[in-house]
Amino acid sequence: EICEVCGVAIPPSAKAAKQHAKSRPHKLRLKELGMDEQPRELQESREAVEDPTEADQPRARHASREGKGDEDECALCALLGREDSETYHVLPELPTAAIESLSLTQEGSHEHEEDPVAGTGDDSPRQARFCHAPPWIVSPKKAHVDGRTPFLTSKGGELPVTPKSFPHVTDLYCHPGGSRFPNVDVNHKRATITSWSQAKRILLENAEDDGPMWAAFAVDNITHPRWWPDDHHVPTYDQVIVGRGPTDIGIHLDRYTVECTPQCVDTYFTLARGRKSVIMLPPGEQTIFTDSEPFPTDPTPALLARIVAAGGYYFEIAPVDRRTPACLYIPKGWHHWLLGGAAWAVAYGGSRF
Repeated sequence: EICEVCGVAIPPSAKAAKQHAKSRPHKLRLKELGMDEQPRELQESREAVEDPTEADQPRARHASREGKGDEDECALCALLGREDSETYHVLPELPTAAIESLSLTQEGSHEHEEDPVAGTGDDSPRQARFCHAPPWIVSPKKAHVDGRTPFLTSKGGELPVTPKSFPHVTDLYCHPGGSRFPNVDVNHKRATITSWSQAKRILLENAEDDGPMWAAFAVDNITHPRWWPDDHHVPTYDQVIVGRGPTDIGIHLDRYTVECTPQCVDTYFTLARGRKSVIMLPPGEQTIFTDSEPFPTDPTPALLARIVAAGGYYFEIAPVDRRTPACLYIPKGWHHWLLGGAAWAVAYGGSRF
């Protein structure tokens, strides 16, 4: 079922409809539209008795960290086929003081704090991960971009060719005539690129290594999603980004400088290959993370609770399948942090003022 206000996919249960009606994005959308009441379809869903034969929407059952079963419909996890043991959506109740006491000045990063379900290393099986994701919208409209609320969708536009490797990338994009040289980072060190031949040489020399590497190319052949407005385009921000391993650039805002003044921009980010761990925080002063700390891959319950309490998100995205990408809409002013988690990742997208 689709909410006629938000366009969000709601699993066919009275509980799911009730939870969505109470969600912050839905209430904000109602306020923007000047609506005081829930639409008739949503009211009927809340009053309806769940029909166990209605299984056309993905559903998943997850357990809280306390071990209690709790049926939590998450469209993202269900669409990606995640098992009950892979993700959970309910945090244990923590005293407010415990959350607020999470200090930015403590020694070490958040990922090194004691956590009863933290992963034990790269060679260990992946432990259950917390998932608190933006709503999944089946058919976004241009009005959703004006809503200032992040969302996920499979309608992420299209690339003519999806790169298969770094050598393939050099064949596709390392040639004169581009609008700017690519950004290239090898083992967390940004390379200063002054020619296309240099960019190609660096990528090919490191193509067979195991270390993290990424490159971003400005392109002009992306087919943007139909819901993406075609005005206020940001120059050179139509990009293809390829990477290997745990690459990231820290938590940041998407900006473009106009006449010496940085301006925040909207962005859509479509992941065609690989997977990304994502943290998002709403506009305002970002006080949870420092500039120097690494991405918290094994966060404590207190850190997760603080992200959620701030109105943020913590989740992992991946393509639904090789033909169906996962697309994230990032409204202007939203802080975001993406960490690569695959041997090969391909993403693309665009930005607008």
